Amino acid sequence: MTIFILIIYFIAIYILAFIAMRRTQNHQDYILAGRKLSGPVTALGVGASDMSGWLMLGLPGAVYLLGLSQIWLPLGLVIGAYINWRVTAPRLRIYSEMANDSLTIPSYLANRFGDKKHLIRLFTAITIIIFFTLYGAAGFVGAATLFSHLFEITYFQALLISAVIIVCYTAIGGFLAINWIDLFQGSLMLLALLLIPAIAIFAVDLNLTLPELRNIIEFNNVTHNLSLIGIISLMAWGLGYFGQPHILIRFMAVKSLKDLTLARRVCMTWMILALIGSILVGYMGIAMFGPNQLNDAEGVFIEMTSRVTHPIITGLVLSAILSAIMSTISSQLHASASAIVEDLYRSKLNPNASQKSLVWLGRTMIFAVAIVAFLMSLDSENTVLGLVSRAWAGLGAAFGPVLVASLYWRRMNQTAAIAGILSGGITVMIWPVFANIPEASSFYAIASQLSAVYEIIPGIIISIIAIYLFTIFGKAPEQSFKDKFDLVEKTLYDDTNK
Repeated sequence: MTIFILIIYFIAIYILAFIAMRRTQNHQDYILAGRKLSGPVTALGVGASDMSGWLMLGLPGAVYLLGLSQIWLPLGLVIGAYINWRVTAPRLRIYSEMANDSLTIPSYLANRFGDKKHLIRLFTAITIIIFFTLYGAAGFVGAATLFSHLFEITYFQALLISAVIIVCYTAIGGFLAINWIDLFQGSLMLLALLLIPAIAIFAVDLNLTLPELRNIIEFNNVTHNLSLIGIISLMAWGLGYFGQPHILIRFMAVKSLKDLTLARRVCMTWMILALIGSILVGYMGIAMFGPNQLNDAEGVFIEMTSRVTHPIITGLVLSAILSAIMSTISSQLHASASAIVEDLYRSKLNPNASQKSLVWLGRTMIFAVAIVAFLMSLDSENTVLGLVSRAWAGLGAAFGPVLVASLYWRRMNQTAAIAGILSGGITVMIWPVFANIPEASSFYAIASQLSAVYEIIPGIIISIIAIYLFTIFGKAPEQSFKDKFDLVEKTLYDDTNK
């Protein structure tokens, strides 16, 4: 029965993909859905693609292992997401369209700063491909974990099955299919996260388990084993929102600012409820299975669902977990392929390529990026949370400061944008070196302190410094770009006050 429900789910996904394919007429439709997304579709598209398998596997597993000290991370995410909706979304929606109808984040930055030599496109596209491939690998690990638990097959077999299913529907339907499916998947994810903890409460003897949980002080202490640096590092995850292309591109695709306001309200409500449900899953896992009794902590949601629900409900919940994974991978594969086609191929190699050839090249590139992500995910020892944290930090540090500065700083120039992207991304990539300093080294004490800091923090700080210095001491942009900035400001003011 569980497998039957999953098959129905896959059929529904592919029906949506094929319908979206028939409505995809050109390259802009394939990349940005013609900038016609409604508020609810945008909202759940942002939520579902944002949270990924981390919401259903990584966070419950972390709470199960470490207790309520992990709530700082979702708290940081809620704050960061809300500020991103308020600060970034409206300006990016208007500016991206007025900047030569930019279809991707690299093309927006290139048009914003007049990148005649295509350097911004090049560095931005390469950064997206590197970190999104790592992000995609995290998604494949999560999907393989689910399939191996469900069908009792090897990790490699589960990885292969999940990769084929996800990659095919992404390539078929493009951005419109991804968002339609995310609306369906986001609803399913929220239902599962609220339903299973509620059922689990009645499935355990609370008279026995709650006193026991209260006595396990470390699981109820929100600061257990956490220093101030640790708390700041967990909350710093919220800073990553300002630089995630698979989220930002949905701001560019929404129909209007009015739809954007509705999208923000729906998305934040969805997000808060989903995170509360995810935390409750991990906490109820402690009550149900006992502390540290599961071999795979990230499978606590799957184990709990199998124990407390009917096979039909289990199939729906497993579909929800798969939804969380699939929605993010599909968005990342699509964004990576779009960067290759729009920002490398079309801008540098073949500006006159036909719309049909660009769409088909985009589908081909989705498969190419997926193959690399698949190879990176072959190591079954990888954890979803570990892979996601590096990719999230890299994208947040490389693009967040640059994007926000480009929307608010009239004088910012092209050199500053390139410096911000490179300095932020490189810092994130080299920061883990501090964790590998041997104890015998005289630098070990300092290195151990630095390694405890989540790499997105130094990445963003260094990126901001680079942007500031290259802007202040660099050449001012041409007057035409200043005029465009002023026009965006006026348009934003007029649209906001309608």
